[in-house]
Amino acid sequence: MAALTAARHENVVRLHAVVHTSEAVYLLMELLAGGELFDRIVEKGRYGEGEARGLVRQLLAAVESCHARGIVHRDLNPWNVFVVNEGGKENVKIGDFGLSVRCAVGDALSGEATAGAAPLDASAIGPLNSAPELGSD
Repeated sequence: MAALTAARHENVVRLHAVVHTSEAVYLLMELLAGGELFDRIVEKGRYGEGEARGLVRQLLAAVESCHARGIVHRDLNPWNVFVVNEGGKENVKIGDFGLSVRCAVGDALSGEATAGAAPLDASAIGPLNSAPELGSD
């Protein structure tokens, strides 16, 4: 939650509040009614070059902003990018920071735990989204 709170950017899903009860923790987040980018790609079939360029620029701006704050998402894929229609324009926002880590800006990342986070392994990502070398013995 700390990573999501610190990742303030127009293309990162906004966390409004965290409510703790005796039974659960509730995250009150921005409503993203447009769904996942993956579903939008399937629905459209393909994006034109200009349209895709705009979405990639938004994603790169969000990633750059996160990295400048020492936040590494570690699970960026079309299921964790959400579509928002604002004034007839399609925008995207990065969400699901569950595997993210915080690190000092300028530090190199490795497979080891960073800033107290668990190391990233293929079982955390799932076989469909992990690089082939993560699953090899």
